[in-house]
Amino acid sequence: MVRTKLIGPKCSRCCMVTSVWGVVMFLLMGGAYKLHSPALYDDVNINATRIADKDYVYSMYDETGTNCFIVAGVYVAVFFFSLWQFRVNQTLQAYTIR
Repeated sequence: MVRTKLIGPKCSRCCMVTSVWGVVMFLLMGGAYKLHSPALYDDVNINATRIADKDYVYSMYDETGTNCFIVAGVYVAVFFFSLWQFRVNQTLQAYTIR
């Protein structure tokens, strides 16, 4: 196992907490977009000239939902990176003279 310290213990904990929140938030938002929630209408990138086309609007909702799921995956990667750095910091602290 590679023991390269890139970030400190406090930063790794903060990134873990933030990434857990990001995963939960973006999974919920992605689900809401896939369900075509009218509350999120302002956040969907819809061309004003094609607003009457129902299939186009739904496809834009689905695209935005897919983007949310992709971002949730990025947050999962950040979580595992932060967890790795947290464990590296714990093992390095065991060898530090206090």
